[in-house]
Amino acid sequence: MYAMAETNAGTIHHGRPPQSELRGLVSRLWASRPGEHGGQPATAAELTLPAIEMHLVVRLDDNSVDICAPSGTSFSFRAGAVSGLRTAAYAKRAIPAATVGAMLRPGACANLLGIPASEFAGRHVALADIWPSSRLDRLRDRLAGAIDVPAMAAIFEAELLEGIAPQGRVDSPIQTSVALLKQGARVGDVANGSGLSHRHFIDQFREKVGITPVKFRSVARIGAVTHALATSSASLAEIALMVGFADQAHMAREFQRFTGLTITVYRARVGHHPRHVPARPERG
Repeated sequence: MYAMAETNAGTIHHGRPPQSELRGLVSRLWASRPGEHGGQPATAAELTLPAIEMHLVVRLDDNSVDICAPSGTSFSFRAGAVSGLRTAAYAKRAIPAATVGAMLRPGACANLLGIPASEFAGRHVALADIWPSSRLDRLRDRLAGAIDVPAMAAIFEAELLEGIAPQGRVDSPIQTSVALLKQGARVGDVANGSGLSHRHFIDQFREKVGITPVKFRSVARIGAVTHALATSSASLAEIALMVGFADQAHMAREFQRFTGLTITVYRARVGHHPRHVPARPERG
């Protein structure tokens, strides 16, 4: 349930589920601090693979974080940002810094931020454009005074808890639809079971989750492949069968389409986090 570890780069990382009503909206909170290097840490470049959860992050330094999408569009932010759902990997360059983050459950965006998830789809939005500067500055000051990374996570949880909508959880129809699509259910069947017209279901799902049900199901399946490749000793054929692909070749094509990497390259690069890999192979 709780995890604190030192990564290969010396960063102290702590992650856990929320301990409050926030658990209905956030699947995981985390906090990290870079180790003592005796100087300025080097800029790290990595690929972040697609996921079915939005991400809210706050950094304590004032350095720029640079994001580049496969289309070539770029974006930079400081202090914090909200990452919307994407259907392709993106590159990120940043100097490691003390940071907190929250993984938002599908459908939770409006409850936490007061803005539909569709507004964030395929892009990052600076937190300074969403929160009043006084709120962001106050939070960063409190985080800077935390004694360790578990304390940082607790401060961040309390801050998010203050701003949630009264219901404090994703509505039941979205929860049900998300669960079924993650299991590989047909979109038409899920729409029929929702009690909405097919068109209305698609529109509601995209507004609340950020992408269409078809794309969501595909990203969820690629996420399952990513996790299995990084953590399982199963063969590629076994993984393909387990996650619902027709065969290993189909899985390999879809994995490369969504991540930009072949499975062989991914396995060679992946480290402690399945969704984050170096942007290029490390040189010995």
